[in-house]
This record gives sequence, C-alpha cells and structure tokens, in this order.
Amino acid sequence: MLARFESAVLLGLVLASAGAARAELIHPVETPASPVAEHAAAPGPYGRGVQALERKDFDSAQRAFAEAAKMDPRSAEPLIGLAEVALQRRQAKEAREWLDKALKLAPKSAQVHVALARYHLVDGKPAKAEAELKSALALEPGNVRVQMALGDLYVNELKSPIQALEHYRAVIARDARNGAAHYGLGMALAGTGKAALAEEEFRTAAGISPKNPLPLLALGRLYSGQGQADKALAALADALARQPGFVAALTDRGDLFLDRGDAAPALKEYRLAARSAPKSGLPQLKIGMALHALARLDEAEAAYRGAIALDPRMALAYNNLAWMYFERGKDPAQALAWARKAVELAPLAAAFHDTLGWILRGQGELAEAEKVLVAAVKMKPETAETWHHLGVVHLERKDELKAIAAFRRAVAIRKDYAPARDALAKLGR
Repeated sequence: MLARFESAVLLGLVLASAGAARAELIHPVETPASPVAEHAAAPGPYGRGVQALERKDFDSAQRAFAEAAKMDPRSAEPLIGLAEVALQRRQAKEAREWLDKALKLAPKSAQVHVALARYHLVDGKPAKAEAELKSALALEPGNVRVQMALGDLYVNELKSPIQALEHYRAVIARDARNGAAHYGLGMALAGTGKAALAEEEFRTAAGISPKNPLPLLALGRLYSGQGQADKALAALADALARQPGFVAALTDRGDLFLDRGDAAPALKEYRLAARSAPKSGLPQLKIGMALHALARLDEAEAAYRGAIALDPRMALAYNNLAWMYFERGKDPAQALAWARKAVELAPLAAAFHDTLGWILRGQGELAEAEKVLVAAVKMKPETAETWHHLGVVHLERKDELKAIAAFRRAVAIRKDYAPARDALAKLGR
C-alpha cells in the first residue's frame, strides 16, 4: 500500500524550522525552558556561564558555573547551570547529581523545581515533570513561566488539553497581550474539540505578534482538520507572507494540494521547502510522493532515496520504495528488504504491514503473508484494501470461508470497493 502522510491537525507540533518566530511567541513545547536562560544578563561568572551555554560552548559554561558556585557556595543557581550543561551533553546522571545538590540547598526554590521538571521530561518521565512544576507553582503562584510550562506539558506530553486550559487562562488573566498564552489556549481548545474558540485564540495570537507565522500555521491546520482546504491554504499563505520559506507551512500547503489530487502544485511547495531545509529528509520524502503521484517514477525513486540518505529512519520512504518496486516488478528481493525495513522502523503502522504482506504474497510466501496481513487488519480494521489483500491470501491458501469473510469485511467498509465485490461474485457470494 502506498502510504501517505495525513494532513491531520497536529497543533502540538512546532517544527524547529520556525527559527526566529519561535523566540517571539512560542513558549517551550517540548521541555520546560532552561531556568538559567533568563539570566543571560546577570553579572559575573554566572552570567558568563549562561551566555556560553546559549552559544553551546559547554566547556566555557561549565568553568563559569563552577567558578560561580565556588564564589557563592550557598546559591543553587550555579548548580542548576552545571546541571543544564550536563543535560545538554546528555550526561543524565551528572545532571541529576547537580540538581539534587541544588534541591538540598534550596528546597523552596521554584527555579530548582522547574529545573527538575526539565530533567524528568528529558528523561521521558512527564508525570514526574508535572509534579515538579506543580511544586514550583505552589511556591510561586504568580509565575507565568511555570503556568506556561504546565500548559505545554498537558497539551504536548500528557495529552490532557482540558487540564491545560486553566493554566493558559491564568496567564491571560494577568496579561491579556501574552501571545504565547493565546496560542497555547488555542491548541488546548482545539484538542478538546472547540474549534471555533480555538480559531479565535489563534487569530488573537496572530494579531498580538504580527511577524510570527506560527499562529497562522496552527490556524491552517485547524481548517485542514475540518476539511476546509481553501481556508487552510489561505491561512498558510498568510504564514508564508510573514516568514517566506517557512518549511512547515510549505509542506502543509503541499499536503493539501496532494490530498485533493493536485500533485503539480504540491511538488512546487515541497521543492520550496527542500530549498529552505536542504538537510531535512521530510521535504525530499514529500517530493517523492508528489512525483510518485505524477507517475514520474524514476524521479520519485531518486527523491525517496535522497530522503533516506538524509534520514535513514524515514520509514515511509522505505515503504513507498518497496511498493513502487513491487508494482513495477523491479528487483523483488530489494522490494521485500525495503518493506521489512519500514515495518522494523514503524512496527505499529498498519499500511506498512499491508505492503509487506502483499509483497510476501507476490513472492509465494503465503503463510508469512497471512500472518502479517492479519496483524495489519488488527491494527487498522477499517481499511478495505487490506481486508481484500487478506482475503486473496486466504483464498490462495485454500481457506475459502476465511476469504469470503475477509472480502465481506472489505465491502462492508466500502460498498463500492470493486476488487472485493468481484472476488465475492467469482465465489458465487
């Protein structure tokens, strides 16, 4: 099966390609911001450490924070700085040791608890991060950064947008012109199904920060999720007017064109995205998909290979290459290897199992094909094509009753699905 990215509303996603726009509006969406970052202007070795950290000069940052800790051994701030250096270097054990020392020195410091929250989130433990942020908020109820971090945590990590609402609203109550809070509130409202209210918040955020494309990106995705492609395209065009070359907006526009069968304009958008992000595999993947839809298969293959060269874990590129080779009857062994690689990288993707199962069937490996296709329909039982594929394999394994049941499932899902209807007719059913 030729899988495609769905243009779903992924309002929590903010691509790193947002660049300067993130700094103006968007609050931390993956981890709480480093609690040392706001002290870049501080005098002395601590301030030098923060500045070095921002430059990613970790050796200089470590020396400066160590000097600051020596000058003031009762201050937790340099220890938090040393922990941040360790986190940036992916030295989790060392980071935790510094944070434990900071907590011992200042157990009632909100800054220490925010740093611990950041540590836990980097460590993949969002529930512990939540507890630390709540502790920080209890210590400083008016701390806007902590309120924002909690809201972001609920939206992006804990997938509980309803809990995020109160935190964003608390910030807005203190500062109605806080664009980040309006943006976050829009994401939370969208996550609770309140699209009209979300739209209002995104527009408010866009008005507060007129140079920032991200609220308009979110608005475009909101419209896309509602099936309003023209309004989505317009919102994304407005985002690009604010930041030409904004990769997320370009790829979203390409997806909208491709979804409605307009592969040529989709290809144009994807190529602009690739020009803006030449080291990203995603635009190359999308270029391959557009070329594939245009039946420019050699070019599509080159694009898929280019995507894999940039990102060897690009499962969809492997899947689409496998399907392309299978359909063209080209190098069956390579097609099978790519299909297996796609499943290895994305074991919960039903479409990739369908590809693998159908290719196995084409190579006469019926027992394994049946096993793989059964797994596919269990993962995503509403796909008529996969049920049809499973029915064909059942039939070729001489299990007519199972084949009939599978074909009937396909027709129940899509009454106009001709391959399954024809198969049933041939069986006299």
